[in-house]
Amino acid sequence: MKLAGNRLRFGAAALLTMAGVALAVPNLASAHNSALRPTGDDGVGISSDNDNHPCSPRAQGDIQAGEATSVGGVVWIKSGSAGENHGHYSFGYQDAGYVIPAQIDVGDKMKNTSHADVCGAPSKEVTPIPPTLNPPTCVAGGSLVIPAQPAGVSITPGVGTHTAPADYEVVVTPLGGYVFPDGFDTNFDSPYHVLPATGYQSNDPQSPCHRPPDDFDERIDEGVCDGPGDGSATRTVFHTDFTYVLDANSQWVRTQDGDEYPVDTLERALTEKELENCRPENPPSDEITEDTGSAECGDTTLETRTTVTHYTYEYNAATLTWDKVLAGTAEISFGERELTDEEVAALTDQCVTNPGEPTQSDPCGPGNAAWDVPSDTETIDWELVNGELVATAVGGYKFGNGETAINYGLPAESGEECPAPNAEVVCTSTGPDYVSWQLTNTGEVAIVSPVALAPGESAVIESLRAEEGSVTVAVLFADQSPSEFVGSGDGCVFTPPVTTQPPDTTAPPTETTQPPVTTNPTTPTEPPTTPGPSGLSISAIGPVCLRDAPYIEVTFGNQPEFNGRPAAITFIDLDGSSVGTDTATYQAGSTVRFVYPGASVDGAGNPTDWPGWMLVDGHWVVDPSDARLRDGLTVVIEVNPTATATVSYPPATAACANPQTTPDPAPSTTVPAPAGRLPQTGASTGVLAMVAAAFLLAGGGAIFATRRSGANG
Repeated sequence: MKLAGNRLRFGAAALLTMAGVALAVPNLASAHNSALRPTGDDGVGISSDNDNHPCSPRAQGDIQAGEATSVGGVVWIKSGSAGENHGHYSFGYQDAGYVIPAQIDVGDKMKNTSHADVCGAPSKEVTPIPPTLNPPTCVAGGSLVIPAQPAGVSITPGVGTHTAPADYEVVVTPLGGYVFPDGFDTNFDSPYHVLPATGYQSNDPQSPCHRPPDDFDERIDEGVCDGPGDGSATRTVFHTDFTYVLDANSQWVRTQDGDEYPVDTLERALTEKELENCRPENPPSDEITEDTGSAECGDTTLETRTTVTHYTYEYNAATLTWDKVLAGTAEISFGERELTDEEVAALTDQCVTNPGEPTQSDPCGPGNAAWDVPSDTETIDWELVNGELVATAVGGYKFGNGETAINYGLPAESGEECPAPNAEVVCTSTGPDYVSWQLTNTGEVAIVSPVALAPGESAVIESLRAEEGSVTVAVLFADQSPSEFVGSGDGCVFTPPVTTQPPDTTAPPTETTQPPVTTNPTTPTEPPTTPGPSGLSISAIGPVCLRDAPYIEVTFGNQPEFNGRPAAITFIDLDGSSVGTDTATYQAGSTVRFVYPGASVDGAGNPTDWPGWMLVDGHWVVDPSDARLRDGLTVVIEVNPTATATVSYPPATAACANPQTTPDPAPSTTVPAPAGRLPQTGASTGVLAMVAAAFLLAGGGAIFATRRSGANG
């Protein structure tokens, strides 16, 4: 290494030397293997020479056994037993506070400690970070940025940004224990020149800091004569200075700098025309005018106002004339006059009739009053503004009061309380798979579902039951408020008969046609078929009613091996003819429904036709062409394998068997109804009506419901 002034430069590597022999410094970061055993080879430094170890200079010397080191470094311990070779043994790098042992283990025996020395740790190499010189701009000076340096580096001037224009000498110095890389320039090619802002130049348009030069506007006032007999005027030159300022878009904007000021005056002779006009020509200074104001729709009189206007006159040298200049206006009187018939007629054409107070609606309950907003017309627009109704005359029209808008404010609240909805459910009887119960409207609001009931009316409804539990009926009232009512009476708690069949774990029923609002048929369903070794099992099949329309309901058996297969359904009449086909997807335990052949429903599920009936001129009359379908059908279900069952049509007393209105007497006498297939005519009361919505039953079985009139309830 070499020392140059106060700056040190080190080579790429540093070696410690002893007696001219280069020794590698031990790993300073490692700890010694034993508190008593040296690191490295046993033979290193063995000699009777007390100073035979690579410490030059020593960081700390002659440390006795039991004493602690005061500095960190490589610890060398000299043995001190009498009659044997003495030697120095390295114990590697130790932090300050290391306690010197009384004995050391040199491999073949223990030796007493004579004393210990600490060699200073070798210097660490560190590279300073150079400064950054920023050039000046048009408006800002340059700067020298001295960055923060790594540990072991001292730099001048100090860390930070130096903006004062000057030449800066930057010098870095290694701190104790640190060295710079060999050949490192410790002054970074100083000096660094920090320059002030360049400023703007006006004489070089190509300069990056060019600014347009200041300029001025010039105005010349030729002057006027002072009166008759005057033969000259004073000519004056005025200047207004302008400078240029950068705007937000870095564009130069010409900006006035101060007020106009005179720069030169000259007495000049008047021209002949000026001499002719160099006399006062002021007419009377007061001018009286009448302001008639304006009339509006509905006015019959017009307000008037008489004013006096004062003027003065100034000589215009450019035109060589006297200009009339307003000096002030004073009101002197007000008046009124009658409009002529022609004026009134013209105003009436712009009138629009006041529309009066619009209507409003206020259903029962708080906060729901609302205006009935009228439709816009050619002369009036209607709109709600923050709940207030506003009528605005358009097209130049006005209301009779001369206004163009009428605000009717917020609608008034009546404060009327709403009637309270309520219902009662009483169970009447149960069967093996159904429960009958009576729904009574005990409130003040009509019931719309599951059956339409006015206040005070009742309906008896039958529901299939599949599991144990109490009846809970979901009721929807006309005010759209839903409620649930738990039935009372012995019939409301139902326990199904014990069965040996395993519990049904299949998916809920799926439908191929309409929503699952059903009524039970009054004819028994077909008993389940018993499949052979490879046959198809059908748990149940029979007629059901949905919204007064007849359906055939099929419940698949428990054969999950067929799940997902397409099922082809064929309906065959008693003559063996196919009268319809349909399809479904087999799912063990699921239920599917099909519109009964000869019947039809619309998109909402409402019935539009029944077997044995047809609609003629708005009346239902007997139709013998498909009455045969009412005698029952054979249903063939093919999933590969196939199952076959028979199904009957709902009896004549079922709500879905026939149209809601009976046929006229005349057609029924001329076209006889097939015996046992069509209902008797003329009976309207007591006819079963279908329920329009599903009911919620605790335990969740399949649901069928019928409605009886209030008279029969």
